[in-house]
Amino acid sequence: MTGIKPNFADIARRYNCDYRTVKRYYDLGKEKTLEEASKRRVPPSLIENYKSIIEDKLKLGCSVRSIYYFIQLKGYQGSYTTVKRY
Repeated sequence: MTGIKPNFADIARRYNCDYRTVKRYYDLGKEKTLEEASKRRVPPSLIENYKSIIEDKLKLGCSVRSIYYFIQLKGYQGSYTTVKRY
């Protein structure tokens, strides 16, 4: 582009969407490609730091609930369900 911004409202009417959506994708297109912009960051798992402890306890035959209480004492902030799914 040569510094002239497109008419976002007109484009939005053509594609039946909000002008802010058109503007957002226009601004993203200047910075990076659409594929890069649409990728979402995956937050790190709360259980990541405790995987080795969990695996050791599972090898010893401990129940999931006892493992959950044990890693809570070590500072785990996640839920019981997360531990159970692991």
